[in-house]
Amino acid sequence: MASTKRSLEVEPPTSTKKPRINVNSQHFERFVTENVTISESDDSSADENDILPPEAEEAEVDSGSDENIPLAELLCDVRIEKTVLESDTEGPLTSQEFTRKYYYGKRRCMKWATEPPSRNRRTPAHNIVIPIANVNVPAESEPESLFSLFLSQNIKDKIILHTNERLEILRQKYKRTNKPELKDIDEIEFDAFLGLLVYSAAFKSNDEDMNALFATDGTGRDIFRAVMSKERFQMILIALQFDDFSTREERKLANVAAAVSEIFEKFVSKCQKYYRLGDNTTIDEMLLSFRGRCRWKKYMPNKPRKYDLEIKCLTDGRKGYLYIAYLYTGKNSDGLGLSQNEKKLLLPSQCILCLSKPIPNTNRNTTADNYFSSIDVCDD
Repeated sequence: MASTKRSLEVEPPTSTKKPRINVNSQHFERFVTENVTISESDDSSADENDILPPEAEEAEVDSGSDENIPLAELLCDVRIEKTVLESDTEGPLTSQEFTRKYYYGKRRCMKWATEPPSRNRRTPAHNIVIPIANVNVPAESEPESLFSLFLSQNIKDKIILHTNERLEILRQKYKRTNKPELKDIDEIEFDAFLGLLVYSAAFKSNDEDMNALFATDGTGRDIFRAVMSKERFQMILIALQFDDFSTREERKLANVAAAVSEIFEKFVSKCQKYYRLGDNTTIDEMLLSFRGRCRWKKYMPNKPRKYDLEIKCLTDGRKGYLYIAYLYTGKNSDGLGLSQNEKKLLLPSQCILCLSKPIPNTNRNTTADNYFSSIDVCDD
């Protein structure tokens, strides 16, 4: 009798009609158990006809686009979902109803939840920034000790050695070789010389005339004359060397920046060693004003300083710290350290790949202007 009664209450399914049953029927619970598929997370399996409000069933739906429809009209419908949760344990079935609200677009092209998604989930792998190994520096370090981390003793010894070699050559051009300004430089005097350079840069005096810095009429900087004489300061600037002058011409055949490249690369390696790079980085070019003799200086008539040395660099996006850089000495300098296939790319693409070598697969964000943007960079 039960089966006969059920057959009378439940309408059989057809190609266009789903089986139905009266809610007040005593077989309603069994019908739900047999015909409802339970899912806690997937809301996309619902039939589109089940979520239309009654007034939308009779409305004529236009097949046009939603581009010019105001947002208030797109978010015109509210759907209230009721999901039946079923117990996994044996025994009588128990059900629990909960309600979720969503906003749907006018033509069902969008589905927006009224509540923010739960944050209690695992961070996606592509959003996890992998730290780069570096050397921790004590927070209580003095400025002098921090400065020595970047301009290490090895670098200073090399500069002092080659500067004294240059001073020896210059002394041969003077009749009086024992002049105070022609004597060899030691580490103490070299540190004092660096201090004057840093001081002048801090007070924006690095472009000021040397005679004005050492003036004795009250307009000069007294600290300069207290450290060394103008003649000695000028002689150190002339004799300052960063490499072996006797082998420079031979090394220039392979690297036109051989005079400074070794010291520059050591300094950049120190910048990477003692800094913890952030999540965001920036790639751009840096111009240093220079009017001396140099084969790879650039002339830019539209710039305030028309003669510059160009440096391509990657910096920390938040603090502007220089993390890696190389000297731009021509179009062949962008592809240093790249494979043969990578050297076939455009020069801006080679620059991006060269600067991003220290941070491969660390999920960091790199920002650059349109000069460095290309499809090849995005693919790599």
